[in-house]
Amino acid sequence: YDISQTEGLFAALDAAQTLQNTRVTDPERVAVVPLALQQMLHQITQDYSFITDQSEILALSVHPDGSELITADAEGFVKIWTAAGQLQTVLPMQPAAVWDVEYSPDGSSFATVGDSGMVSRWSRQGDLLNQWPIQLPPSGTDSNAQSLSQSQVAAPQTAAIDSLAYHPEGDRLLIGGVDGSVSLWRTDGTLVTHWQTADAVIN
Repeated sequence: YDISQTEGLFAALDAAQTLQNTRVTDPERVAVVPLALQQMLHQITQDYSFITDQSEILALSVHPDGSELITADAEGFVKIWTAAGQLQTVLPMQPAAVWDVEYSPDGSSFATVGDSGMVSRWSRQGDLLNQWPIQLPPSGTDSNAQSLSQSQVAAPQTAAIDSLAYHPEGDRLLIGGVDGSVSLWRTDGTLVTHWQTADAVIN
């Protein structure tokens, strides 16, 4: 958002709060602040609203600097737009619905997850960096599976992914599955830890 617009909006809100706490009998003065708020909100809506060509948007993420955003839809399309609504990049179509997308804290990359059960990391320009399937040891099994023999480890469980969140340092991803699983991964695809919740879906 434009800084001057945001500051103006906060100023109008402060003035509205002051009027609410003060007895003002002049009707013209009372009408000024609501009018200013209406004009500011209308301007922001005009500057930052646009129609995409996607049928059902399931997730979006705004770049940390506010200059662009990403949309993801039920058909597996992920698209990068400018804040003004100009289409920049269309990623290769994903094999299933994409339920979540998020920029890394520094804005240099972003990640997508969805019904495919895959985590995909992309450069800001839309080039694939790496991807991996969410395969978790069965509940109750030590996630450090390499210390166990193959006969002791059951087949990994793969589930569709409903949500993701970056660690503030940007080096780890928290993943929520539609089966209620939560797992923490390094951005190179290494599983750190995981646990099962009582929730049916994590979002």
